[in-house]
Amino acid sequence: RGCRRCAERLHDDAAIAESLHAELAHEPPLPRLERALLARELGEHAWRRLGQSELAREAFSAALELDPRDRASLGLWTELHAARGERS
Repeated sequence: RGCRRCAERLHDDAAIAESLHAELAHEPPLPRLERALLARELGEHAWRRLGQSELAREAFSAALELDPRDRASLGLWTELHAARGERS
């Protein structure tokens, strides 16, 4: 998490995404809801800051697999699909 904080202070969007990926891959795995939050953060960052809609879609999908009741992830996933001109 220290890497992400440093990247955030430096406004290094690519490094922020890399650190979120690393946190998601942490061994032993973080608690399920914490991973869902990280996946949502990665998705939003990838979409809004990096313009990587495919990475965002994968991250939002992962967040919803981890926590199907996460309305924020569902809303972002739906918004992303609408922006891409896809049906959800």
